[in-house]
Amino acid sequence: MELSAAIQTPTVPRTAIPLVVEDGEIWNALICQIAGGNILQSFEWGTFKSRFGWTPLRVALSPQSTPVAAQVLFRWSPLGQIAYVPRGPVITPGGEAALADFLAELHRLARQRGAFFLKIEPELPNDRSLDARFRTLGFQPAEPVQPRSTLLLDLRTDEHQLLAQLNPRTRYNVGLATRRGVSVQITSENDLPVFYQLLVETSQRHHFPIHPYPYYRALWRNLASGGHVHLLIARYQSEVLSGALLLTMGNAAYYMYGGSSSRHRNSKPSDLLQWEAIRWARRAGCASYDLWGIPDEVCQQTRERTTGTYHMHREHEDPSRDLWGVYYFKRGFGGRPVQYVGAYDYVYSRPRYWLWHVLSRHIRPLYYRLYRSG
Repeated sequence: MELSAAIQTPTVPRTAIPLVVEDGEIWNALICQIAGGNILQSFEWGTFKSRFGWTPLRVALSPQSTPVAAQVLFRWSPLGQIAYVPRGPVITPGGEAALADFLAELHRLARQRGAFFLKIEPELPNDRSLDARFRTLGFQPAEPVQPRSTLLLDLRTDEHQLLAQLNPRTRYNVGLATRRGVSVQITSENDLPVFYQLLVETSQRHHFPIHPYPYYRALWRNLASGGHVHLLIARYQSEVLSGALLLTMGNAAYYMYGGSSSRHRNSKPSDLLQWEAIRWARRAGCASYDLWGIPDEVCQQTRERTTGTYHMHREHEDPSRDLWGVYYFKRGFGGRPVQYVGAYDYVYSRPRYWLWHVLSRHIRPLYYRLYRSG
């Protein structure tokens, strides 16, 4: 399809005119061009979210100059429409000059649809100048929806170097699982129910919520068509012990969902599964592997060490609290701690926004239902 036929052009008197993109191939190509890949900004992710009450709107600058783009998700709430940009807008390095005009157009579109605030979560580094820029543009810091901190593995190296970067204990566990006969396969939707049972068992063991099965089935069916979702299963003596849903877009891979059985844990199936997922992502041409979610304090400690003001946050060292337990597993695979700039809200209706926060504090499930379900 020709670009001109796939894009609706609002009449906005600016040099770089924002455009609404309706073609999936063109949209994904733009996101990969700008950011290398961003699964929450993919066309298929917006379509997937539309199955659960969200309405996607994809906005970019003109095809001659595309430094900024954003997939905005709209959803009804009792107070009006919510506008949310997960892990976006995406911005090319040096493209910040176009940000003000682009965001002005997002505000126009959000108001046009009856939104009372717009939440953005750019996948940009935690930087004081960026924070100041967003504040200058009228945004205020807000509670994030997606993990603000993560571990990123650079896959642009050979496999031997990746293996050498593993923690010695993790490297031993990978070898142990191999010696004991644990095997890992890329599988299909047929194994999605058994993967979900692993998720259920893991959530009960570690006391965290998960979505109902139809959510993961819809995720698979919407993202598989574009080759963005991959299911890996670890087995021992034909018994399924561990599983992971790996999401990919462009040169980026994301370990977003994983579960394991309590059986045969001394055979270390999850260690081998994660290592094989990393190997698979590298062979598939991915340049980065996002382990998706670690405690924010890890990045704070890293910054303090580099400035000579390091303090141990011992109150957060209990593995049963927050993300520390899963972090101890993830850090065994190496990677660089990365913290993004965070979430920001732009408010169109102060009274409704204030009431929204009152309600979300006292009726916490409302917040998570509107953002995290769907």
